[in-house]
Amino acid sequence: MMTTKLDEAREEIGQLKRDLSSSQSKIAQLENGTASFHNETMVAMDELKNELKSELAENSEEKRAELVNATSSMKNESEAGMEELKSELSNDIEDLAAKLDDISWPEGSYCILGSGGSCPAGFTRNYGYVGSIYTYSSASDLRRQLHCLSTWLLRH
Repeated sequence: MMTTKLDEAREEIGQLKRDLSSSQSKIAQLENGTASFHNETMVAMDELKNELKSELAENSEEKRAELVNATSSMKNESEAGMEELKSELSNDIEDLAAKLDDISWPEGSYCILGSGGSCPAGFTRNYGYVGSIYTYSSASDLRRQLHCLSTWLLRH
């Protein structure tokens, strides 16, 4: 009986060793499969990353081209607007110059600084004074009365 039990135990140990060997083999297969999966995943991720970079570069180039086109369009519109404004201002200046040419002083005598007599029609003689003008000079000719047309400057 003891031998049977010993044989049974040996048989059970042998089965456990076989099971352990089978499990170790499965673990090794899983490790290899995991490593292979990891490598495949890394390759796929690199490919995806490269595709995304390429797509981003294409999109960036498209966006840059759109931006250049929009900027160019805005510049052209701005320049056209400036040309239109210049043209309008030139026309306004020409109109004002023509109106200025049409304005002329009527022939006749004019009362500027009122030189005697009366002023022509439409003009009014005005009088005023200067409160004080301080001058300093030792020259004798500056100490006399000054007469300019109908304007008198007197020394106090």
